Formats: sequence, C-alpha cells, structure tokens
Amino acid sequence: MRIGIVCFAAIGGSSTVAAALANHLVAAGHTLFLLAPAPPERLHPHSSLFFRAMPAAGSPLRPGSAAEVHRLAQGIAAVVSEDHLDVVHAHYADPHAVAAVAAREMLLGSWTPTVVTTLHGTDVTVDPRVAPAISAALFASDGVSAVSPFLADAAVEAYGIPRPIVIPNCIDPVSARPRPGLEQRNQSRSERVLLHVSTLRPVKRAVDCVGILARVNRRVPCRLLVVGDGPDAESMHSEAARLGVANAISFVGATAGVDRYFAEADILLLPSASESFGMAALEAMAAGVPVVGSCVDGLAGVVVDGVCGRLLPVGDLDGMAAAACELLLQPGLAAAYGDAGRRLARESYAPAGVIAAYGEFYAESRLRHAAGLPSGAP
Repeated sequence: MRIGIVCFAAIGGSSTVAAALANHLVAAGHTLFLLAPAPPERLHPHSSLFFRAMPAAGSPLRPGSAAEVHRLAQGIAAVVSEDHLDVVHAHYADPHAVAAVAAREMLLGSWTPTVVTTLHGTDVTVDPRVAPAISAALFASDGVSAVSPFLADAAVEAYGIPRPIVIPNCIDPVSARPRPGLEQRNQSRSERVLLHVSTLRPVKRAVDCVGILARVNRRVPCRLLVVGDGPDAESMHSEAARLGVANAISFVGATAGVDRYFAEADILLLPSASESFGMAALEAMAAGVPVVGSCVDGLAGVVVDGVCGRLLPVGDLDGMAAAACELLLQPGLAAAYGDAGRRLARESYAPAGVIAAYGEFYAESRLRHAAGLPSGAP
C-alpha cells in the first residue's frame, strides 16, 4: 500500500509513534509518505520513505485555526493526488483527522483515499470549541484506533463513537538489548541519576520530580536529568531554587537522542496526572531502567507495579521518593526490575505484532471505505 502518515514534527509521544510506525511499515514492504511541517525525528532513511512538507496547523497544546486546518487539508489533498495514496493515517484527531477528512471531500469525483485516525492523549481533553469538529472527523473516518484501552474508552465517553480498535505502541528491538556495562557503571558512580522525559506540560506534573529529587537526596546523592521542554520548565527552575536543589538538576531540552540518557539513568520518574499510554515508560523498560510514577490510566497498562517499576497515587511525592530510594539502595532489586521491564518490552510490544495489527486495520478500513460504511460498521 501507499500510505501517508500525517503527524506533528515536534518531539513527543505521537511523533515518536508515527515515525516508528513509518519505519516498520516500510520494512514490511509498504511505501510511506510522512506529511508534517518538518521531518519527524527518528526516521530511518529508506528508498520507500518520503517526506512531504505540510503547513503547520496548531499543536497538541493549541488548536489550529480554521484557516490553518484548511491549508493543511489542501496540502494533504495535493499529496494524495500527486502520490496516489491508498491510505491517509492521521495521528491526532485535531487537526490531522479533521484536515484529512476535509481533503477527501476536496477530492470527490476523483480518487479518494481511505482515512484512518489514531487517537492520542489530548484528543480527549481538547478545547470544547473544537470538540464538534473532532467528533465529525471521527465519525467520518473509515477506521479509528487508540494506543490503549483507557484512551479507547475515554473516546467513546467523549464523542459517543464506536469503540476504537486498540493497537499499542511498539518498541524497536534494538532498544530492548541490554546496554553493555550499564550495571557496572551504575555501581561505580557516587551520584545516581533520576530521569524525567516529557513535554513538561502541567498534566505531566514535572514539577513533582523536583520535590522527589529533594526527598531522595536526603538519603542518596543523585542528580535529576530533565529531557524535554514546555510550559512547566520555568516552574521547575523556581521549585528547584526554593528547595535548594538547583545545582542537582540538568535541563537537557527537547532532543530526539534520548537513548543515551536512558543509558545513564537509574530510574525514570513519571509522576503524571494522566497518561494515554506512556511511551517514555516503555522506552525506559526496553533500556532496563525501572519506572517510578503515578498509578494512572495508560501508564498502569504498561508498567507492572512491583515487577518493573512502582506506581503510586498522583501527588504522593513521599511514596515515590521512598520507592526510588528503595531501588537505589538495593541494586539487586533494581536489576530485577530492569530485567523484567526489558523482557516485557521485548515480548509484549514487539513491532511484528503491532505492524500486523495495523495491516489488518488498514485492510478492514479500506473495505469499509469502498462499501461506504462508517467507522466501526461490521
């Protein structure tokens, strides 16, 4: 198939998922076109993988204006016509599914593609002003998927659509290999490393990581690495100064090269208020890094509490700090959690099963499109 994936270019969970999906679909024999304002990070060069620049239309934090979405729809329609796409796969309902459905309407009377949508976290917590457009786009899509059961259920409640098919994210098997010498390096360091990877939005509760660091540092000397950027960065700096731990935090900024930071980390901190899946947690597990975070939504479906990490109530900084100290002070326990996480990542989130599921999803959606049936129709 000739598949166009529409996604954001910014570093984040949805872009990571879209790029990984494109890489693996190409490896499975499909021809892929990435439609985004800029080439997403983590793309593997391939003769059957093409990038097509699209006008920017909002972000996960800001709905696109009507004019921006219209320009994006025109760009998608042009690529469909010029590159003869069979499927347009929108990552995020707003603005990508809205624009993809509009593009299909622009092409009536000529070749029209199958439109499928994959939902991500903020699709169900959007500005109410754009909810009607999202609902219309989901009902008009030929297929709708979600990355976790929690998100699928939330979409049904938010929009009244048939329950989306659940296709989890996958992890590159290269990332799931043990990192040579990691355990030995950890044992030789006097300062341990806590890691936080996110877009630093309020829902990620990144400021809580500063409080956890301050508590852990009373028992175990450690440093917090913060990978990512966003609206809560300034609040993290302020809280670090207030708690006297500013010198124990390193802000890396947004980067696609997160593998090297997982290789340095002893623990990944994810104290989020909500997670639709928890891609950072899966990447940490694949790298053999235990996770300490909140017992919420999609994260609890990825991290098995007491097996590859610890999950505590949202806002329980004392509990998260105690769990982190336990792992830092018991290398054998941390190693067991790391081994279990690596095994779960390799066995439950391997690309082969995920790509097969997407292949079936595309095929069924194309049949519905050809028959003129709505998403979710039998």
